[in-house]
Amino acid sequence: MASGDGENYEDNSSGFFADDLDQHDTERDLYAILHINKDADAVTIQQAYRRLTLLYHPDKHVEPRNKQLAMDLFIQVKKAYDILNDPQKRAIYDVVGTKGLKAEGWEVNRISLQWKTGADSCMKGGLHYDNQTLSVSSAIQLGFVNTYGAIDGVYRFPDICNLRCSLKLFVFGPWFEYGIDRQLTKYTHGSATVAVSSRMGVSLRLKFTRGSQAFTFPLQISQDIVPSTIFYATVAPTLAYLVLDRLIIRPFARSEQEKEQKKREDEAREKQAERRREAINAQEVLRSLVDQIKDREGLEGLIILEARYGQLGLTTTNENSIKIIDVTVPLQVLVKDSTLKIATTVSKSNLTGFYDPCIGEEKSLFIKYSLRSQIHTILYKDTDPVILPNRGNQIYLFLSNQIE
Repeated sequence: MASGDGENYEDNSSGFFADDLDQHDTERDLYAILHINKDADAVTIQQAYRRLTLLYHPDKHVEPRNKQLAMDLFIQVKKAYDILNDPQKRAIYDVVGTKGLKAEGWEVNRISLQWKTGADSCMKGGLHYDNQTLSVSSAIQLGFVNTYGAIDGVYRFPDICNLRCSLKLFVFGPWFEYGIDRQLTKYTHGSATVAVSSRMGVSLRLKFTRGSQAFTFPLQISQDIVPSTIFYATVAPTLAYLVLDRLIIRPFARSEQEKEQKKREDEAREKQAERRREAINAQEVLRSLVDQIKDREGLEGLIILEARYGQLGLTTTNENSIKIIDVTVPLQVLVKDSTLKIATTVSKSNLTGFYDPCIGEEKSLFIKYSLRSQIHTILYKDTDPVILPNRGNQIYLFLSNQIE
């Protein structure tokens, strides 16, 4: 509806530009490319596709540069249509975006049964369950040489650590393990596991993995199972980790994150510059179509006199501001039969010929247009659908004097 208003050690106060771009601007919304809403049916998708492919068709342009730029726009529309017109691909895209379309799928529940013949013949069976926080698996093997049963569990604390517990039953007696693992730095993973068994006693295993290299340190604590030994094997590594975390790991992780944040900010600026170039190129292609559309509309039709997008206010909208861009051309080419309709409710920075001039800040779309020899002005919020002519235009007429 149109409106008359216009990791644990990470320092969240920095890198806002990069974070916002990563969340909202890394890829254009496919629904916005087709100018449709997310609940659009198949007929609406097909109609939008036919209209935009006719509008962006390279054969409508004479100059080689414009032909190539138009081809880029044509391909974008075709890719969006191929995904949204396929019910299965569309469902995946709606949940996880375009990255999900490259995934092979997830297997979260599995039951297996195997039979092995020979001197060491045996039968194996297993059950596995996994969700976002809990993973439980059990296995049993029956054979002449080796018979055992096992159950393993992992409880995940996202971005903190994983708690592991395992119980195995062998012929010689039970084997019990418990431990913790977590990501120490971006490239380093560490774990500590205490094992208790009637044959081996109490042991502690420390493991560190960095990249493709793994370092394991097995420590035999006691040959006998003594409660105090189990207690010290649990508490000592915990206290040692807390000291190392405070003196070494945390400062190192903070330094690494600062470097990574700077790298992300540089990449974000490059992405923003690329989006700006794409929008300018798109406007260059569409500009050659504006005169045709204006001639088709005639003097009484809907003509976009001025359109600006960005950080607009009611009293000051300096058109020279770097936080405001001119979008008259991309809106005019969408006019058909004296009607402009953009049904999508995502940020308008995703529209063809648009980009985000003020990432992370509130944006609006101001339109000044003529219809039947009358001039109207209207202001939309960033995620409002656009429908012109709008019966509520008289509410926004007072904006024209303030914005000009």
